[in-house]
Amino acid sequence: MRKIIAMGLLVSLGLISLRCKKEDKPHKAAFYTSQGSISLFLLVDEAGRSKLPYLPMGAEDCNDGAALRQSLTAGSHHFRVEDSLGNTYVEGTGTFTEDGLTLAVDTGVINHFTVNTCSAIDFTY
Repeated sequence: MRKIIAMGLLVSLGLISLRCKKEDKPHKAAFYTSQGSISLFLLVDEAGRSKLPYLPMGAEDCNDGAALRQSLTAGSHHFRVEDSLGNTYVEGTGTFTEDGLTLAVDTGVINHFTVNTCSAIDFTY
């Protein structure tokens, strides 16, 4: 009887560890803006200010070399788009899960499409 319980616990722990490893899979993101009247910069989690490329037709996918590409961990990330003076145009939070990306937008507009763990994200205002 003890062997059966011990075996059941081992199987349960194994399944839990597999689940955790699956959620740790990085998510690819391709950031851009389809609105090009001014130069915009992206901050992810308030770090790494990067110029946001202007792609009027959007990004084809996460491998689009013209987009700003990053690999992000599963979980929530804060996005802020600002001009060269630091004025905020778009702000929100994206949560990456194994099911894709969900967004909560505070300012501006964030459009996206997700395939597997790849999200193309367009910031407009």
